[in-house]
Amino acid sequence: MRVFPLQPTKQKLFHGKVHGFDIETCDKGLTFLCATYSMHDGSYIKCFTKQEVIHALKHDNRFKGSIVSCTNCGYDFFGSFFDTPDIANFQVLFRQSHLIYAKTFIRNNELRHERGNYKKEPCYCTFIDTLNFAPYSVKKLGEIINIPKMEYAELGKRPKSDKQFTELLDYNANDALISRQYMMKLIRDFESLGATFKNTLASTAMSLFRNKYLLKKYYTHHPYVLKELFKGYYGGRTEAFSRGITGECYYYDFNSMYPAAMLNEFPDPSTLKIDYHNIDRVRHFEGISHVRVFCPDMKYPVLPFRNGTKTIFPTGTFTGYYCHNELRYAVEQGYVIMDVYKSYYFLRTTPIFRNYVTDLYELRKKMKLANDPMEVTVKLLMNGLYGKFAQSFIGMDDWVHKSQVTIEMIEECPDFEQLGDYYRFRQAEVKPAIYCFPELSAYVTAYGRIMLHRKIIETKPYYVDTDSLMTTAKIPHSLELGDLKLEMGIISSVIVKPKFYAFYGMKYENGKIVEIEDVKIKGFARVNEIVWQGQRMRFSGKKKFFSFMEFIGFLNSPKAAYEKISKFKEAMRRCLKPNQEFVMEKKFVLDDDKRVWQEHDMCEIVRNNMIVDSVPICIK
Repeated sequence: MRVFPLQPTKQKLFHGKVHGFDIETCDKGLTFLCATYSMHDGSYIKCFTKQEVIHALKHDNRFKGSIVSCTNCGYDFFGSFFDTPDIANFQVLFRQSHLIYAKTFIRNNELRHERGNYKKEPCYCTFIDTLNFAPYSVKKLGEIINIPKMEYAELGKRPKSDKQFTELLDYNANDALISRQYMMKLIRDFESLGATFKNTLASTAMSLFRNKYLLKKYYTHHPYVLKELFKGYYGGRTEAFSRGITGECYYYDFNSMYPAAMLNEFPDPSTLKIDYHNIDRVRHFEGISHVRVFCPDMKYPVLPFRNGTKTIFPTGTFTGYYCHNELRYAVEQGYVIMDVYKSYYFLRTTPIFRNYVTDLYELRKKMKLANDPMEVTVKLLMNGLYGKFAQSFIGMDDWVHKSQVTIEMIEECPDFEQLGDYYRFRQAEVKPAIYCFPELSAYVTAYGRIMLHRKIIETKPYYVDTDSLMTTAKIPHSLELGDLKLEMGIISSVIVKPKFYAFYGMKYENGKIVEIEDVKIKGFARVNEIVWQGQRMRFSGKKKFFSFMEFIGFLNSPKAAYEKISKFKEAMRRCLKPNQEFVMEKKFVLDDDKRVWQEHDMCEIVRNNMIVDSVPICIK
């Protein structure tokens, strides 16, 4: 089998056309109302049926060699093409439940699933999502490109008059325009920096890295080695050290923590070696080792540990795969490495990301001073690169329309199931990408956890979340890369557990001091409206369902119902249609099982205006 290396590349410019697209529905997502194509040349194609959407795509030559930009592409694409014969002529790619793209080929006024041998002119058309690049709403995108999003009061309802329908058409066309203009701006920004435009932010960041900053070839490792290296890749640290109601304190976060971590030295992937039962490999080389460690009694342990589906930070004796930089730091804090079973170590190190981060950070500072909207693009690229080196190749799904399924596909991948009109093929393992070097991604997050832990032991915080902390300590802060900055002054807060809290405080915004109520309830991240105790509560502006005081009341009855929009995969499993709304009821558990608590009844803690402490879980 031929093996290809990760090597430097040359920039390729995008010469295709960019269109925008958006749809409107009613009757809980089941009824199509209208759709608009905002075309590359500034014109519009307005469609009143799904058939008109498909007819325009087939018969207008402007769609050949183009991308169609949507915000929430899964909603717009499946809302237009689902339950039509032509959906079989699209190749779809998902990342978990998120639709990355849907691609077809236009030939002789028909849509085709494959390009075939027709190469005289570009014939592809790809529906792509702005959310692949930035988690921003249409309103936020409009603010970036200076096109205000229009308002429409009766959204999701059938228009009652011609005037209302005209207003809905204008609203729909404006959203399609914003999606198109933002995507065009992104492509211009990417190319001006030296990147080659790709379908996602991470892929585009990788192209920029390879075009300008990769200096030599690297060959990826054997899949068995990669699987073991992946075991040393942990995410950010999210923990509540105290629960209850706090008084005045401060909320800080790091300025671009992971880009700052990328300035360090990293293992040189070309110098991989393996050794057994040799602690000197941990002491003197960078790498990832499978070890057994002992953590003495301490309030803030260093090393993460996968406890089922959760990542905890325990004391006691346990085994795991860890980066050498984090192991050496743990030893400084009192850990003992009791045995080293296996070490993947590297003979040399390299500052492989330093120039990439330095150039983008300096550019971002200049753009921020000049109030240049391209600053957002540069920020996204800074944060979008490191995770691409840990792109998984295990347990991948491939969704294929039943009309495209062959006997050969079933024979090659016998682990499949049919859901509606699609076959879901579960592939235990695929060929790793040429840029699969999980040791690089693992080191970035390990450096980040070390940065956070140094501040934890210095400030003794109530709460931490990846790159932020909440503490009573006053810390020197600045806007420099990797330093802490003061996000807000908190007057009072209620901490329940990780990703479940409410803050009330003050912060600077646009040179003014403004009041902030920040309520976070894990499980309501993408919900617009809930029903709690018979009361309908809607997300609006910066109000996240509950005010600070309402959040305290919610703890006495932590259950709510909400209408959820079914995405494609969930719809297939539930025998629904994509975009169909259905009611979900959720009861929240208030106990935190990531640490050991003095008190367990959260309602009693809040009722008595208490703040209680915790200790780590001890593994024996």
